[in-house]
Amino acid sequence: MDAWDQYHRHIYSLTKEVHVWQISLQTERVLLTQDFESVLDINELSRARSFVAPLHRTCFLIAHRAVRFILAKYLSCDMEDVCYSYGCSGKPMLAMPGCAQDLRFNLSHSKDYALLAVASGREVGIDVEFICDKIEFDKMTSSVFCPHEITELSQIPEALRREAFFTCWTRKEAYLKALGVGLEKPLSQIDVLGTWGLSRKRFLASGPLSPNLQWTFFDLEVHSRFKACLVSEGNGFELKYFEY
Repeated sequence: MDAWDQYHRHIYSLTKEVHVWQISLQTERVLLTQDFESVLDINELSRARSFVAPLHRTCFLIAHRAVRFILAKYLSCDMEDVCYSYGCSGKPMLAMPGCAQDLRFNLSHSKDYALLAVASGREVGIDVEFICDKIEFDKMTSSVFCPHEITELSQIPEALRREAFFTCWTRKEAYLKALGVGLEKPLSQIDVLGTWGLSRKRFLASGPLSPNLQWTFFDLEVHSRFKACLVSEGNGFELKYFEY
């Protein structure tokens, strides 16, 4: 990926495409003057109030308002008219009968960045994580990785092991989010290295929790201090990037 496209051109067709939007939560904090109450639903506002830290609450509100703005453009409607329902694990989906586009979407945010995946007629999951130096990832290995992954990660130079940990973590979480099951399933049951390892940035795999489906995994480049992954159902599509 050379750069994130600007969206000054018409981008709202999803024929054989999956779109990833990068949302800068730092630059978008100017939106604090906006009336979030009139745009977000009860579920979103309740989740926002659950954050203890004001900064985390602010980032949540900005990211979710941006999602509604972007989806409204695809749907040719106002933000206030974008309506969600929620799966058993809390994954939002559009609840707009008669909508011409069978839109699927997923959001992830960490620190100053949020990523939104949008597709038509195929499930998507996305995850972005700040590479935190404080996490003692060696103590988490057995609960996060399967035996094959532990073996492969142990062969990586120690200086690169932290980045490898977050590469695997984002792959696993994006896959679970695409399935709509969140972190209810043990991460150690999911092998995201297989025969392709860490070097392949795009690969097709059948996940252990959905053996009858094929999933395309994309390692995304966001910033040197972040790791991110998109997982989308099926293959044969082009991935496009945009900035909000």
